Amino acid sequence: MKEDGEWGEFFPIKYSPSAYNDTVANDYFELSKEEALAKGYRWQENDPKEYRPPTSQPPENIKTVSEEVLKEVFACECDICISHAGKPCGKNYKINPLELAFYMNKKLPIPRFCPDCRHNERQRSRNPLKLRKDNCSKCSSEIETSIPKEKNRTIYCEKCYQDTIY
Repeated sequence: MKEDGEWGEFFPIKYSPSAYNDTVANDYFELSKEEALAKGYRWQENDPKEYRPPTSQPPENIKTVSEEVLKEVFACECDICISHAGKPCGKNYKINPLELAFYMNKKLPIPRFCPDCRHNERQRSRNPLKLRKDNCSKCSSEIETSIPKEKNRTIYCEKCYQDTIY
């Protein structure tokens, strides 16, 4: 590292144990495979293995679920993820005891998508990590917000927001 001038710097990307598309960095700074490889990052191809067929479908009603569901293997039904290019994901997943307890406590159905697709869906619903200038909907003062213009939301400055909720 001293010879390469890397001593004292953060670890070079070549020492990263993870491929770029398997890291959180790709959630916030999305790169295509070509862009990542051009920067010297590793890229993990989709696992070419055949997925097992599901042993059952996730039950519609959490009230009918027993602990037997912990033995089941489900197949992801997601076909909207960008990472799958419109093809059904089909990735296998299981429900663990803590998840089951959470779903039963909150009276939520067993998910029909695998954890990766659920994570991707949450990421897409977040505001972008970019601020833009806008005006407060109440007093018209200039503010910065991460809410996209297309969402057509009511946006307040801090003072108007505090006045409105208190």
